[in-house]
Amino acid sequence: MQTAIIETMRTQVRAIHRALTGDELPELEPESDGAQDSDEDVVRRFLELHAITRSLPAVAERVPPFSFTPPLDVIAGEAAVILELALPGVARNDVTIVQVPGGLVVSGIRRDEHAAEGRTFHAEIPRGPFRREIPLPFTVEHEPRIELDRGVLRIHLASGATDRVTPDRSSTDRSSTTGETGQ
Repeated sequence: MQTAIIETMRTQVRAIHRALTGDELPELEPESDGAQDSDEDVVRRFLELHAITRSLPAVAERVPPFSFTPPLDVIAGEAAVILELALPGVARNDVTIVQVPGGLVVSGIRRDEHAAEGRTFHAEIPRGPFRREIPLPFTVEHEPRIELDRGVLRIHLASGATDRVTPDRSSTDRSSTTGETGQ
């Protein structure tokens, strides 16, 4: 398992402990028998703890959400299709973009570098791993140009792709997702 994700989980556990007790989490001594839990057990236990935390409003407001799906805009321009993902506080080297059949997968981690600086009184901005699967109605034929500027990741897909892109009204029409009837 990725070391960065495990360290982010540990940071999250410390934040949960601080939110519940007001104290720092004591360092534990390693098990004398040297046995370690499997990665699957660690993840399962962490997700159970995180679910309990989210169900307690007084605690949840002081612990940032763990893992997220970044919001996405798709812009079809004259020369390229541009994918914009909101990734505030994420460094470029913490982002991975992989081409898969039928689209792209953007994943990475938003580190919690400020957790050790003090107690959190309110937290809404997610930290931890993120993943966004982006289906594309065309094949990516050239290496995309990628830039990260002021918290927005932009993926520029080659020209020619825009000829095959048509807006999907079901994803852009608010009435289909909000229940508004326009009356």
